[in-house]
Formats: sequence, C-alpha cells, structure tokens
Amino acid sequence: MWYLRAAALLCLSWPATAACPPPQRQPRCPCYDFDGGLFVDCNTVNASEVGGALAQVHGPVKSLRVYELEPTLRELPAGFLGNGTVRELQISQSGLQRLSELSLAGGGAVLQSVALVRGKLSSVPRAALAGLPQLVKLDLEHNEIRLLESYDFHGLKLVSLDLKSNGIETVSEYAFAGLEETLVSLNAAKNQLTLFPLSALAPAKSTHHTEPRLESHRQDGTRRLQQV
Repeated sequence: MWYLRAAALLCLSWPATAACPPPQRQPRCPCYDFDGGLFVDCNTVNASEVGGALAQVHGPVKSLRVYELEPTLRELPAGFLGNGTVRELQISQSGLQRLSELSLAGGGAVLQSVALVRGKLSSVPRAALAGLPQLVKLDLEHNEIRLLESYDFHGLKLVSLDLKSNGIETVSEYAFAGLEETLVSLNAAKNQLTLFPLSALAPAKSTHHTEPRLESHRQDGTRRLQQV
C-alpha cells in the first residue's frame, strides 16, 4: 500500500535517536551532543532564529543557551521555543522587560531550569512561568525587579531561587507563598533590603507542614532553608 511505503520512507529519513543538524544549517546556533544530551548555544540572534534552530534539532534538547538576544526585543514572544523540547533554558545579556504569557508554552512543558539573567525584567514573569509544571530552578539574577508581589511564585515547586542583584526594595508578606515545602536555596544578595522579612518565608500554620528556618547568613548572600 502507498501509505505503508510512505511511512517506511519517513522512518528512514528521520533519525532513530536524538541528533544535531549539520553545522552549516545554523551557524549562529551550533548544536552539539555531549554525554548523551543535546546542547544548543545561540549567540547574537533574534527570536525567530532560535525557534528555527530548535526546529532543525531531532530530539529533546538538554540545554538551550541564548546570549545577546536582539537588543531591541522588549518582550519574549509567544511560542519562542516553537515545538522544541527543552529541559534547561538560559537567556543572558538581553533587553527583555517582560515575557509573553505563552512564550515558554509548548516545548517548555518539560523545562526544569530557567535562567533569565542580566536583562531588564521589572517583575517576576509569573504568567509565563505558571505553565511549567516541572520547573524546580529559577534564576532571575541581575534584572531590575524592585518589588516581589504576593504570590509571585504560587503554583511553582521551586527548589532553588536566585534573585541576586535586582535592587529589590520591597518583599510582600506572601511573596513566597506556595514554596514552603519545596524551597531549599534562596539567594537574595546585593539588593536594597536592609533586613530580609522572614515572615515572607513563614509557612501557613498547619500540622501538615514542618516549619523551615534560615541558616546563618553566608558570605555569598545565599540563604539555605532546612526543615526542622
């Protein structure tokens, strides 16, 4: 039957395992296979080039790193990842001020780590992050976030959160609500807080929760949470 022959040809043309495309297809987003995982590094590119590069990769991407995303781009557009499946995403040295609600949708469903560093974010992009059920690590270091609003991380299951060097001045009482049982590491160094409001990390009073405490302040500004 013709459709069986077509299916056979399709199977022959598509690699059985994850594979990078030839380097000449995406010179500004080279892909390489390391220790059984695919890594894609994009340098000085626009958003559409990133999506196009991911479309050329056959299989899930362990790490996507984007350096110097087009400087005039202020909002990460919807469908930024296209249909690519990405586990770890890092965007650094950008002019991003916000993320479209659907910017990480689709291929981002398996994202475990997101780093948006050295950008212009003025608030936590919670609408875009809300659709990432597997996210455990979030790095927003060196942006322009001045206020942590109530429920900024609600619905997430973060283990590690980095907010270093944002100039944060105010932390709302319920800023970290929802992270009581998962958060292990919080870095809030080099902000404008003279005293970190511990009440923002206090869990709801319940016999089903164990109360976390902050270890002594470390020199690098990281706070470690332990269950007691």
